[in-house]
Amino acid sequence: MNAAPAAVATAAVFIWLGMVLAISFLETPLKFRAPGVDIPIGLGIGRIVFRTLNRIEIGPRFSNSPNWPAYDPSPTSSSG
Repeated sequence: MNAAPAAVATAAVFIWLGMVLAISFLETPLKFRAPGVDIPIGLGIGRIVFRTLNRIEIGPRFSNSPNWPAYDPSPTSSSG
């Protein structure tokens, strides 16, 4: 693997990890401490946030669509 694609892949992984950790450990607890945010409103905000995160995660998956699916279940045995 070239150094440039490896660096881009590593950066993408850390960006994704940062988004997930920020949402899980910063945004969610702070959301429920905000004045005027009760449980139903907080859960509604959480649904929107995680739906958006899922769309962001799906985008790169389908941008690599020529290689999708990466797993090829067809048998490739060369035994004769």
